[in-house]
Amino acid sequence: MIIFPFIVITFSLVPSFLTQEFEDINVLSNYDLEYHSDVKTEGGDHQAAPTGGGGKKKQGLSVGSSLRSIAEGSSNSAKEAVNNQDAAGYQAAYVAKNTLAQSAAGASATAQAALAGKQIILQGLEQQFRDAQQALMGEQQQLMQAQRSADSTNRAAQEARAHVNVLQQTLNAAQAAAEHVTQAASEAAGELAAQQAMVGAAMQRLDQIGQQLKKVRIDFQATQAAAQKAQAAAQIAAANAAAAAAKAAAGLAKAAQLPPPPPPQLPKDNGPKDNGGKNGAGGKGKLTAQFERDFYKPFEYER
Repeated sequence: MIIFPFIVITFSLVPSFLTQEFEDINVLSNYDLEYHSDVKTEGGDHQAAPTGGGGKKKQGLSVGSSLRSIAEGSSNSAKEAVNNQDAAGYQAAYVAKNTLAQSAAGASATAQAALAGKQIILQGLEQQFRDAQQALMGEQQQLMQAQRSADSTNRAAQEARAHVNVLQQTLNAAQAAAEHVTQAASEAAGELAAQQAMVGAAMQRLDQIGQQLKKVRIDFQATQAAAQKAQAAAQIAAANAAAAAAKAAAGLAKAAQLPPPPPPQLPKDNGPKDNGGKNGAGGKGKLTAQFERDFYKPFEYER
């Protein structure tokens, strides 16, 4: 997916250079120059042989015009290569940033999945913690009831022992009652000890679950922060990809609106000077374009 745009750009650039190469060969095959031969007159002066036209002004291409065509074609080829190079750079930057944005989006989705898993674990432990709290409250209520029962039994035993001293006649009955109450008190004490052990176990379990809940909360906060960072990085990567696409489009539009390059300066013709004239027998010589708008207009020459 990433190599394909570069291959397309490469094939789009190759035909332009091949076409320009064949155009250069065509220009060289039709190379046309005018040669001026000097003719010696009877007075000993040298006069340029006319090329036709009866001495009138001749309009058309100057000497070496084919070289100018070659220079213009090379300039256009260089401009086209620069424009294609910029477009390839923009497109490569867009493809790279878009790939990184997709990778960041995948990392964000993974972080979101990890966050969801941690959230499920956290909710389960919180529910267990609430259940343990309710169980502890129930055990504490039963402990209070057992404590009240033990206190009542102890008071009854004390009253029974007091009655033993007072009621000698009812010693047998009182002893039986005392034994019964003592047995009940012993059972209540055993129940109280067992209940205390159960309360201790419930408190220990609550402490263990509280420690696990504390660790899971810390892990959940770290996971949530990582997920938020991954989501922010994915958004930044997506924004960079969109900015790269806009920049590529703007670069292509700007490259399409660039003005043509300035024309190359034509070489000066330093021909022999005769009769105070330049480039001919008293002629005005070759004109040069001072401005870009006059570069492509035909020039006039006087003979």
